[in-house]
Amino acid sequence: MSLLTRIVDAAGAGIGAAFDAWTGATGTTSAASVSTTSHLHVIAQPAPPTERDPAVLGNRLTPALLAALIAQRNQGWMQPWIDLGGEFLQKNPHLVSQLAIRRESVVETRFEVRVGRGPSSLAASKAAEACDAVLRAWQSRPTHAWSDLVAHLTSAVWWQRSVHEVMWARDGRELRLDHLVAVHPRRLSLAAPPGESDATALRLHDPDDPESPFSGPYGVPLSRFHADKFLVHTASPLGLQPTCDGLFAAAVWYLLMYEWSWRDLMALIELLGRPAHIGYYAAGGARAAHPTPGVAKLDGVRMATDAEVDKLRRVVMGISGSLRDVLADTTRVEPLRYDHDVTPLQRETLEHLERLLSKLVNGADSISDLRPGARAAQEVMYAQSFTFWRSDVRRVCSVISQLFARYVAANPALFPANTPAPRLWSPDVEAARSTTAKDSNDAPNA
Repeated sequence: MSLLTRIVDAAGAGIGAAFDAWTGATGTTSAASVSTTSHLHVIAQPAPPTERDPAVLGNRLTPALLAALIAQRNQGWMQPWIDLGGEFLQKNPHLVSQLAIRRESVVETRFEVRVGRGPSSLAASKAAEACDAVLRAWQSRPTHAWSDLVAHLTSAVWWQRSVHEVMWARDGRELRLDHLVAVHPRRLSLAAPPGESDATALRLHDPDDPESPFSGPYGVPLSRFHADKFLVHTASPLGLQPTCDGLFAAAVWYLLMYEWSWRDLMALIELLGRPAHIGYYAAGGARAAHPTPGVAKLDGVRMATDAEVDKLRRVVMGISGSLRDVLADTTRVEPLRYDHDVTPLQRETLEHLERLLSKLVNGADSISDLRPGARAAQEVMYAQSFTFWRSDVRRVCSVISQLFARYVAANPALFPANTPAPRLWSPDVEAARSTTAKDSNDAPNA
């Protein structure tokens, strides 16, 4: 048994007692009691201050370190992986723009509430009116707005999942959906203690905040809380395993190559902008007797001293636009001559990686950056991007429809048992589908 395993096992044995002790000292309801009381407890808010301080690797990121982060991610500790994904987002404008196109396309989509299907049409209509009022209230909120919720749900394709704490409010007999607060992906974990019955349970984990009730090696499973307190949405664009289904898992190696190519390109630009120099000193050789044509012979009649050679070496090593110095006539500095032009292949690598990232996120590489090509090919790629938009909109509708169902079930005083839950839908998607079907019907048979 490794030292890490022994430490983790020892810490895991006391996490439940530590959590209950903290909640008892602060007056917060324990996790076990929340699952049996009500919807009104606030659990994951406010977020710890450490949420604003992710790790930044910068130029320390290497393929070996990335492989270690992936191994840690596959074991369920997600925070270093999420920090790396956020770091790439902060320094890759092309990736940000591609994800923004996909996200904002859904944010700008119209959504409406549809009456649920069932035997009781009157109760279904009443539930639909109540959920429509909830939707309109969300859309008019200045904070925790509807657009934020849709953006977080759509962005789950990058992080693999999104988690929101549902804030309920009591309004007379009604248990009202007030708003939702996003839980940052770096606070989520899939690491479970040895022998855990559900090893893939999602957990709330603050490993870098010892004062948080969700600290320790494993955190607290979301299953310990009321079933209606958290809205968990899992996207599986890759469909591999619970720890690496997000698009980031497919893009990470391309992003690493992109960063390294960019570093090499900057080195090449620096080389071309400041060409290499070489120093010569009078040593009695053939070079001193026959200087480069067109260059004045500046090596004196005597040999260069050791001090003059050392100074020449310092000048050559410190060549820059601000260099100012004086050399003896026994030495001289010349830029190296290039016999051929240098082609920056790194630039081609960058453009190729950008096209791959565009295809990964939006299914086409000419949506945001138009490239020369046939008009038919451009139209096909444009139409192909709508597949991702329709899929994202339907995912949002499915998640919010589940939330509406929870709202109806939580208010038995307002809605009779077995009341059909309202459904969220988008008239924009229906209109686009009708237009596509019409175009297909109008097309001539082959």
